[in-house]
Amino acid sequence: MQVTESLNIVLLPDSAAQKMAISLSKKLAQRFPTEFVLNQNDVLPHITLYQTDFPKKNLERIKSTIGKISKQIKPFKIRLSSFSSLSNFLFWNIKKSEKLLALHNRIISELNPLREGYIKKELLNIKNLYPGVQEDVNHYGSLLVGKNYLPHLTITFLKKLEDVKEALKLFHYKAPINFRVQSISLGLSGRFGTVNKLIQYL
Repeated sequence: MQVTESLNIVLLPDSAAQKMAISLSKKLAQRFPTEFVLNQNDVLPHITLYQTDFPKKNLERIKSTIGKISKQIKPFKIRLSSFSSLSNFLFWNIKKSEKLLALHNRIISELNPLREGYIKKELLNIKNLYPGVQEDVNHYGSLLVGKNYLPHLTITFLKKLEDVKEALKLFHYKAPINFRVQSISLGLSGRFGTVNKLIQYL
């Protein structure tokens, strides 16, 4: 049986954006039942570039590929703008830019072969996915990638779907935040797509 690891290739926000995301996550948890609260230790604020499961034997090749790509990145701006929901998830949306999309596409292009076709059972068991989303699962072992990439920073996951509409009202006044990124990090994925630990921080 193949041993696999759930990995998340991410961009990390700067300290100001990180503190704001954590503050918003805490604020939600004070008002509504949530599955997690962001922090600086084991539920890290992050922007996913590619999240999927890889054979553990390929970890060093994955790190090497990320290191190579990271060295070639020229600093670019990330803009955290509006807030939205997807199911029970609350997202801080990121404005798509050519540089961000090019980086995402390069990451999935170079790392997807190291997945060796593995798809975690939880994804295989999801029924009635839209054709394009099902294609992402089949080709990349992941959701929200490629043409369906939806760059965001997850604030939390609400336990009750009926709380989503009210929760979003708390954020309508927030002004956009900009910061610059110039490197990629690799983290271990936990439940709800959280990053519980960084294993490569460049």
